[in-house]
Amino acid sequence: AFAVQIDSEGSMSPGSFEVTLDLGWNMVSVPVWPCDPSRDVVFPGVAAVFTWDPVNKRYMRPATIDPRFAYWVLLSGVEPRTIEVIGTPALEWDIDEISQGWNMIGSGYGDDARGLECLTTTADPDPLQRNSIFYWDPVNKRYARATGIAQGVGHWLASGDSCDLALRQPGA
Repeated sequence: AFAVQIDSEGSMSPGSFEVTLDLGWNMVSVPVWPCDPSRDVVFPGVAAVFTWDPVNKRYMRPATIDPRFAYWVLLSGVEPRTIEVIGTPALEWDIDEISQGWNMIGSGYGDDARGLECLTTTADPDPLQRNSIFYWDPVNKRYARATGIAQGVGHWLASGDSCDLALRQPGA
């Protein structure tokens, strides 16, 4: 859920996006550019936050949260929790060079099934393995195949080669 204000000049002002966390591990994204992107401000009171470093092939603790990337968030306690993130909607974004292999990517604000495109690459054909996009299903505790990039969900994306990646609105 997202609430945003549009001013008289048509510009978006910061609003809020709610991220619902189940107990245990959650693979999420934040489809806003947070006003304060500090990890502990975006995800207060959680047990741990990690993201995947595709270059060094290891998990790392991020200092800041960015809508272009996905995060593993561990929630401990006795019940699920909703966190409100204040920021400006990430309608589209670009990543300068995703790595060959698996990458954890975020989402954008808006409809599901958003389009991914490889902007520049030396590979032919397009290296994005579109049938190899997965998300974590926290209820069933397993990965599931994604048919698009869903708002607020973290995704694993396989790429046969490095490329500059863009997330675009459908039909844009």
